[in-house]
Amino acid sequence: MSSHVHGAVHSQRFPYYATGLYVGLVTALVVADRLARWSGVDPIRLVAALLICIPFCLAGARALEVAVSWRHFRARPREIWRLSNGGAAMYGALPPLLLLSMPLARWVGTSFGWFWDVALVAILAGMIPTRLGCLGAGCCAGRPTSSPLGLFLRNAHGVRARRFPSPLFEALLGAALLSSSLWAWGRLPFSGAMALGVCAAYGVGRFVLEELREEHARRFAALGAFQWMSAALVVLGAGGLTAGWAGSHAARTFDVAIADATPGMWHLLVSSLLLLPVVRVFRFLGCFTKPEFQGVKRLLQMIVIVPDVGTGPATVKMKFEYEPSMTEADESPVDLAPAGTETDGRLRFQALEELYEATYTVTCTVDRADAFTRIGSCSGDLNAPNLVVQFNAANGAAPTELNARFCFEPL
Repeated sequence: MSSHVHGAVHSQRFPYYATGLYVGLVTALVVADRLARWSGVDPIRLVAALLICIPFCLAGARALEVAVSWRHFRARPREIWRLSNGGAAMYGALPPLLLLSMPLARWVGTSFGWFWDVALVAILAGMIPTRLGCLGAGCCAGRPTSSPLGLFLRNAHGVRARRFPSPLFEALLGAALLSSSLWAWGRLPFSGAMALGVCAAYGVGRFVLEELREEHARRFAALGAFQWMSAALVVLGAGGLTAGWAGSHAARTFDVAIADATPGMWHLLVSSLLLLPVVRVFRFLGCFTKPEFQGVKRLLQMIVIVPDVGTGPATVKMKFEYEPSMTEADESPVDLAPAGTETDGRLRFQALEELYEATYTVTCTVDRADAFTRIGSCSGDLNAPNLVVQFNAANGAAPTELNARFCFEPL
């Protein structure tokens, strides 16, 4: 059984995420202002341009989370706009930023590549307070662990357990990349090189850290959706750097008339005030928290029967996903143990498990390295005690055939 099923759902506490988001956005604008001054660019125009981008980027982050969790939102369309139901994916901020950066870079008076250099370094700076806000709110919570790296933390449902502090790890990743970026600022040979390097480095780190999270996006070909996005970011960054270094390295030029007097800090104060209503609208973001079942549990017997083919050991696993959100149950997957041989020589595997009442899709996988891999699935309601889910393959059946004989039927 999972170690985090104990505990109670928390009541409303300090708005950790909204506070972290606000401090992060202000921090990002302060860092962008400093980079503009270092580069001889008008900091007022640059901060104004990024301020324009922020609400569109936050909306894009929400849109990507809705797309990734579409099975859930398709059945509950009103939740897309419900402020009490969080959900945002940082990668969703990149497409709006890409579209807006083209005209805004011209307005600021910089190259497209330099604008992205500043934007991504600013995002790194803003990510640090935002992820610390996630840590306090429990969103992006790490999976339970007994490792010395674990800390006793709550998840977004308020369930406390010793778990990987994945938001803290991501904040540390952001801090390391930010330090490296500030050190390398002005030392790279072409505009956009900084942005491409950040993409590649962050993509690698996020790919690894995604495995430490308690809740995963639906997987495709054994990788989570955000791992695929991270891999694409690594390819984009590494490929762009390779192409840029192989090409001509034209010097960066800026067609911006800077006033004789160095601009003060009033524009940052005004921007911080303008961010307050933005954060008020998007305060609900953070991580999308799928349903946490706290109802009645039912005892379920699982039976799988397969032909005795081959000589290697067979492994049998059964995975349970809540419908319609397709969130994997905490107790899933379940390893079934050998339970004897049928009269016709087929092998029998079985196990008992307690699951919360819900509608599930059940996927059974049988592996025997030297003989076959069989996969079968079924769906139904687990709503009564002493039910059975049974899969079987007849002697002589195709190597991949595993039919559901029963699905949540009485014993």
